Amino acid sequence: MKDRENKSKGKLTSFYYNSYTASYIFKAMQCDQLRKRDNERLSKEDGKLSFLIHIFDSFISSLFFLSIFLSLFFVLFFRAYFFKNNIVIDELAYVVISAFSIFFNIYFSSLLIDVKNLVMERKNVRNIKEIINISFEDDKKIEIETVDEIEFKNVSVCKEGRYLISDFSMKIKRGDKLSIIGQTGSGKSLLLSLILNKEEATSGKILINGIDINLIKKDSIKNNFFYISSEGYIYKTTFRNNLTLGKKVEDELLISLLKELKLDYLLDDLEDGLNTVIDSYQLSRGEKEKINLIRCILSDKKVFIFDQATSYIDTFFIHDYFKDFVKQMKDKIFINVTDRISELKTSSSIIVLKDGRLVEQGDMDELMKLDGFFASFFNEGFTFN
Repeated sequence: MKDRENKSKGKLTSFYYNSYTASYIFKAMQCDQLRKRDNERLSKEDGKLSFLIHIFDSFISSLFFLSIFLSLFFVLFFRAYFFKNNIVIDELAYVVISAFSIFFNIYFSSLLIDVKNLVMERKNVRNIKEIINISFEDDKKIEIETVDEIEFKNVSVCKEGRYLISDFSMKIKRGDKLSIIGQTGSGKSLLLSLILNKEEATSGKILINGIDINLIKKDSIKNNFFYISSEGYIYKTTFRNNLTLGKKVEDELLISLLKELKLDYLLDDLEDGLNTVIDSYQLSRGEKEKINLIRCILSDKKVFIFDQATSYIDTFFIHDYFKDFVKQMKDKIFINVTDRISELKTSSSIIVLKDGRLVEQGDMDELMKLDGFFASFFNEGFTFN
């Protein structure tokens, strides 16, 4: 009897909890819809106000010139009929016209500026509210300290009626070395943007450690993910800071890494060595990409995402070096968009994208045995584009 009562109470509690949660979610959805509707309404009102200001501005300009014309006409009329050849009246007429024109221009111009400022203030207040809302929303989100797993569940991205990513599913775990290949426009870079939460999926879910990416704080994504493209960015600061990004690192380790990357010759040209302030123009694109590799080795981040990050480094160096570089990422998640065979060989898994769809997946040997899309490109010398 007691067990039955406890089960009933449990069911009742569960019912109330689920009802409350559903009610809360429904209210939150309603709130978002209302806010969206309110923003649309305010945008329309701002548009109307801007249009009215434009009309008012044109009207004032026309009225200004009309007033000068009428003033001149009446002064000349009175002069011709009542004050013929009177120099004093002529001078007085010019003074009156000038004073009236200046007063008219100043008064209505200031009025127009006030109206414009009012509209701008209104827009600024709304923008501030939006920023506050975003920061409050982010405060309510979940903070993660590490990344053990990234999962895509039936993710699609549709823009302007066209599917750029279609029904994509994949799971990446800590220690995995994933390479992504495909033709231009196949969705490679978009996939990376989804992982970094820079783009939103139209449908499906992206999970990090089993948590929806939209529920995770943006700072947590920033603190755990290291993204590198082929554009190696150089800051106008010391060579040391460019290598370490502000992290405290011993000189011996930095010099050792520079030798490993065959960049130690740069120190010979720098007057103060590691403490020399450098600029972007002093380095080639290949040198900048090698500096990015050093930044990765020194970084504590958990996920490294490369988007053609070694495209300007010579092939022979990458062939000899990249395997050792990947070994240093052993407990990290490493995602690499590349078409270099030497880099693909270091991957634990390769996915092939075509028109936003995952068409093949496996390691290099498995994909070659499939004798499909990957094998055809490999045999043709890897000319993806």
